[in-house]
Amino acid sequence: MWTELWNQRVPLFILAPLRLCCGYLALAAGLGKVEAGWLLQPLLRERLEPMLAAARTSRLTSLALQHVLGHALIYSRLVALLEVAAGAALLVGLCSRYAALLLCVLSLAFLLGGGGLLRDSALLLQSAALLTLCMCSSGRVLGCDALLRPHLPPWLT
Repeated sequence: MWTELWNQRVPLFILAPLRLCCGYLALAAGLGKVEAGWLLQPLLRERLEPMLAAARTSRLTSLALQHVLGHALIYSRLVALLEVAAGAALLVGLCSRYAALLLCVLSLAFLLGGGGLLRDSALLLQSAALLTLCMCSSGRVLGCDALLRPHLPPWLT
């Protein structure tokens, strides 16, 4: 009994502070974007235009950035709402593996969008932490995934 508890819960308990920190950072960033007006104005454009200038060497990156800039309001809303929803899900430990995966993809897109240069060390560190959370079920400790585990399919928690 104790060995099973030790083998399953203690390694996941060690990741709980990482999950809570990443969830808080994403939720705070998303709420900051909502407050700044990302839902009403295409403010993502201001962040992507310097990336487009830096991405002139990569044709695929510049094509992707031009597409996003063409639909900047939709993507501004998507980024803000994704950060709020996934950050809140990480905080409460609800489908934490998939919330971390969404945030990891989003942060890697911003990292690689700047011409393939990994300049933002804080975003790189956050991406690594989110990738770590993607690989485990950190929501099973101090999270809703533990409560919902008997009622949901195993791949979801």
